Amino acid sequence: MTSYDIFHNIALNWMIPTYFFLGGLSAGLFFIAVAFTYWKTDYKTLAQPAAILSPLVLAAGMGLLTMDLGHPLKFWRLMVTFQPSSAASWGTWLLSIFFMVNAYFAYLLIKGEDAKAKRIGYAGLPLAFCGATYTGFLLAQMQGRALWHTALMPWLFLVGSVITALALVILISIVLGKAEALKDKFFLLGRTLAWLVVLEVAMIAIEILVLLNGGTDAIAGAKVLLKGNYSFLFWVVEIFLGAVVPLSILFNRDRSRKLSLQSIAAALILIGIFAMRFIVVMAGQI
Repeated sequence: MTSYDIFHNIALNWMIPTYFFLGGLSAGLFFIAVAFTYWKTDYKTLAQPAAILSPLVLAAGMGLLTMDLGHPLKFWRLMVTFQPSSAASWGTWLLSIFFMVNAYFAYLLIKGEDAKAKRIGYAGLPLAFCGATYTGFLLAQMQGRALWHTALMPWLFLVGSVITALALVILISIVLGKAEALKDKFFLLGRTLAWLVVLEVAMIAIEILVLLNGGTDAIAGAKVLLKGNYSFLFWVVEIFLGAVVPLSILFNRDRSRKLSLQSIAAALILIGIFAMRFIVVMAGQI
């Protein structure tokens, strides 16, 4: 029997998973800034860096989206020609409004206007939730892509956004010298991060099991991850470096109390979640 190699056109390049990663990171940072300012006040010293980084990260992501569109006017058209049936149109408006709320919240925190910042922060939480999940919904609505068209995709993106934000806050706190002042409370953040990573890995495992028990396209999608073109990124970068190594640090009492090791764990988790975004977007097109 004659076999044919079919070459698939990769429509989405590296900018899109990077944009997804930065958008989710920004939403997660906003969650953390609000939580640490008003709910978990023991960590209030970490809230302001998270609040400042959130709009900056989002601006970088939106800049990448504009570059990927090829012309700034295309982004402007998405803004002025709102299409209710288009997830991309909803996302453009959502992120633009979220950016303004986000930046204003950071400004109010810097100015010390906590009462006004609280109202803006609470108003921004639904926007942050939508910002963290909408890219997952955007992929999940693609019925012709088995790897994307899954019920868990938005929730994977939501958990991933909180994981990346907490990992970055831990990393920045260590670099800025804020970690030592928190003592044992800071190491609880690492343990929380570890359990979130466990949750993410469990959700990924469920996704793969569902795919393997699905139709031909679904099984093919799972095999791309497990033993296909993206298997090295999946097993080595996402799972081993992005989950197994950090968990071996964060769940170990002695290792987790060494700031140098905790910073390594946080950095590896960031790399692992970015790898997940990259793999999902790129492998889903094969």
